[in-house]
Amino acid sequence: MVLATIKKLRPSLAILVISASVLHGCSSNKTPPGPSTTVQRSTLREDFPLDAGTYWIYKGTVQWQDGKDSRDSPITWKMAVARSERVGKYEVSFVQGHPEDLEWYVPGKARANHVFVSVKGKYYEITTVENLSALLSETEIANKLSTLHPFMVLPLNPGECTQNRTDCWEVHEPRPAKLENINTPVVRDNAAEYELSLHSSSGQTSMRFVPGIGITSYSYKRYGGPGTADLHLVEFHPGGN
Repeated sequence: MVLATIKKLRPSLAILVISASVLHGCSSNKTPPGPSTTVQRSTLREDFPLDAGTYWIYKGTVQWQDGKDSRDSPITWKMAVARSERVGKYEVSFVQGHPEDLEWYVPGKARANHVFVSVKGKYYEITTVENLSALLSETEIANKLSTLHPFMVLPLNPGECTQNRTDCWEVHEPRPAKLENINTPVVRDNAAEYELSLHSSSGQTSMRFVPGIGITSYSYKRYGGPGTADLHLVEFHPGGN
């Protein structure tokens, strides 16, 4: 959830949403077009909302290795934007918690701190920060990003990977989002939901993303042993709500 490259992504989401327009012919000799399955563009914001005060609540299950045994448990996990700063052309967001934190779960695990930087539709995660104040310098941010690949590029293009690496998030075709079970003040008619999948050397990850809301589901399965996380968004509150 987002949102490292968020799982070499680290895994942190304006999304391309296709709009449909059907013109009906006036002549009775013309065959009416069939129903459109194209996802329409929402009228609301289409980015990864990382304003200060924004938070997401996820519920699901985790599985981990406990000695020789495999254990599992239900879990509730929070992702929250503690601070967001405009630094020149960059937006810098300090985020506590992300669904990817649960890929290597142990009981009592704390939420990790994440630093996301966005510029011109590209989203990066800075994983090594020696001095947080340096991230309030446009020059220092530019130096940090020069060695990183974005974990997400908006708008998303189905069929492409969101980072120029062997391990990358593959973007699949959008589908109409089902938001009925999410407690949120945000109303999004005709919202589109994208699935992104990642196959790395350690495991397989997939997540669903709705522009203007963020990560709506996140699942991970480790190769060669116990270690899974399966989360679904149950609450989304944008900053100021």
